[in-house]
Amino acid sequence: MCTLQTKTFPNLNKNENIVNHNVWVVDETYLTPQKVLFLITNLKTRAILGYSLKSIKNINYKSSYKTGLNYQEILDTYQTITTEWHFPEIIHSDSNPNYVTKQIEHWCQQNHIQISTTESQKNQNQVAESVNAQIKNNLIKCVLKSTKNNFKKWRKTWPKQFKNLTINNKLQNKEFRTFFFTSIFFTETIDLIEFIDCAIIDPEGILFS
Repeated sequence: MCTLQTKTFPNLNKNENIVNHNVWVVDETYLTPQKVLFLITNLKTRAILGYSLKSIKNINYKSSYKTGLNYQEILDTYQTITTEWHFPEIIHSDSNPNYVTKQIEHWCQQNHIQISTTESQKNQNQVAESVNAQIKNNLIKCVLKSTKNNFKKWRKTWPKQFKNLTINNKLQNKEFRTFFFTSIFFTETIDLIEFIDCAIIDPEGILFS
């Protein structure tokens, strides 16, 4: 089973001049091999305009195999985001072929949008990569600051070497990050949408204090 959940953030940075939003940077980042987050970011302000979370749940699905959004899911995401934000002038991405299919090119042409990729431009996708890394860090922060009972129960089961680490040390600890993102608590228990929203709009975890 595959699900796609899309959200927009029309109230974020609502006082900014609309011309600041004329370039979208898009990219996807894997939270697990079966959960991929597709983010649309404002190039100038780095504000996240919206996202889609694709989740795959299939007992026959290879746990190590990754699959991102297909072109139709990307196109559906664009159409949803543009109901809240105006159409961009440019959409910039890496060279993933799903980002530049004929169907997406046709939609962009209809709406007077240029497609820019890392193959056709000197600029790489550093903004997207930076945002992806920050969102993952914020996601960990939001979960670690949660006061929910299921988190408290999970925390009691942690290996000893992780229990006394500060949040910042946990963020920098590769072993902890692997433990976090591969845990059953993260992959199956929590409401990821709730924590992704927290990571975008409330990274200090005030929502869960």
